[in-house]
Amino acid sequence: MKIKILAVLLTAAGLAAWSGCARKAKDPVLARVGDRTITVGEYIRRAEYTIRPPYAKLNTPVQRSIVLNSLIAEKLFALEGEKDSRLLQNERFGLEMKGRLEQAMRFYMYQHEALDRADVDKADVERTAALAGRTYELAYFSIPDSSAAAVIGEQLKSGVPFEEVFRSVADTMKMPVREASYLDEKHRAVRDALFSGPLARGQVLDPVNVDGEYTLFMQVRGWTDRPIITDGELRRRYEDVREEMVRERAIGIWEDRVGRIMEDKTLHFYTDAFVQLVKLVGDQYYKNLDEIKDSFNRAFWSDRDMEVNVALPGNASLRQAPFFRIQDKVWTIADFERLMLSHPLVFRDTRIPKSEFADQFRLAVGDLMRDHFINEEAYKRGYDRIPAVQNQRLMFQDAMVAVEHRQRILESMGETRDLSKHMDAVLNQRLNPYVDSLQAVYSGKIGINVEELEKLQLTRIDLFVKYKQAPYPVVVPDFPILTSDYRLDYGKKMK
Repeated sequence: MKIKILAVLLTAAGLAAWSGCARKAKDPVLARVGDRTITVGEYIRRAEYTIRPPYAKLNTPVQRSIVLNSLIAEKLFALEGEKDSRLLQNERFGLEMKGRLEQAMRFYMYQHEALDRADVDKADVERTAALAGRTYELAYFSIPDSSAAAVIGEQLKSGVPFEEVFRSVADTMKMPVREASYLDEKHRAVRDALFSGPLARGQVLDPVNVDGEYTLFMQVRGWTDRPIITDGELRRRYEDVREEMVRERAIGIWEDRVGRIMEDKTLHFYTDAFVQLVKLVGDQYYKNLDEIKDSFNRAFWSDRDMEVNVALPGNASLRQAPFFRIQDKVWTIADFERLMLSHPLVFRDTRIPKSEFADQFRLAVGDLMRDHFINEEAYKRGYDRIPAVQNQRLMFQDAMVAVEHRQRILESMGETRDLSKHMDAVLNQRLNPYVDSLQAVYSGKIGINVEELEKLQLTRIDLFVKYKQAPYPVVVPDFPILTSDYRLDYGKKMK
């Protein structure tokens, strides 16, 4: 059994949250805490991409200062906590941080080698923007068989009416109809067919091959047009279209880049081990479809807690059995298990019929190995040393060590109240005074860019942002519940 690893773009789908700020020519430093930095981009993401507590939810100068104080406090807790942190001594935690670094490397590689090189022609943008206000009403049908699709295409080209062709291949008399707008249409080939030039009512479009899976036939029934009234609307539409065209161009560049990395690599599975793993993993997977990835992880270890040892179902001989071969290297089930400690398996579909689980499992393993070889290329280029990449790993590491240190400090104070239920009391009586003491100790090592802070504005809308199709989907850690103090009466001003 073998599978050719395809150059399918999965990591690029949710990149905007990370690379959006990284693409800026400069992301100003908002604060320094020892050898740590907090940039303007990180401040915004930490405040807007997760849920803020009530005392920091508004967009006022006081509450924006509370946000910064909280992020600085997190760094202080991390600096104090790393002195005797159990997490930092835990191998599984180290592997997870390695995985977060490698995910950030792949994101940076996409940004640097694809997104930053994706140029589009101004005339193409203007032509597409002129049509982007349309929402088409389309009659359509699709044919999975390429030979049958070719015959149908010839019939339509010869003038056979669209509805007549549809009735000859469909088991229903009712023609499917849907709407399609520029920004909402996700298939690039369909979008190109609809918005590359003017269309007429009743026009039958050329057949469109969608992802190599089926051929789509469409007829324009009509459209509505959203007129542009102001110059501002014109600029916004132009920029929206340009951004989308750049993204599409970048995806093409990235797919070509990954294709060259993977062109000589074929994944050969050992059937006996594959079948056993499909059975073991599948049984666990279907226990709880609402927790798909966690359910899969439990097939390999009994809990996601960092202190729990890996416990693969089955005996030791199963763990040492060969699972697959790639580039003349044999990977055992134990090797695969260890790789997943830094790169959890990601299924392409969120709900998988049992009849398709083996195929989806095989694809997920292939995607994991694709990322493994992209990582090798990224390391060769030194992307692991890029500050934005390092900061992404350090952001999560510091957040987790800070939580560990907070728990230790509260226990040492004899605090037993549930922080989530008694937040104000625990903050005022325990954590705020402790943070004040750390600010005094580290004051000489803290710098704050007050000018940049005064420029910032935050949304009041609760958001929780996740990457799509990524082993670590959560974009930022939880907001740090460490202090509700707004005073910036410590450290020194930065320029």
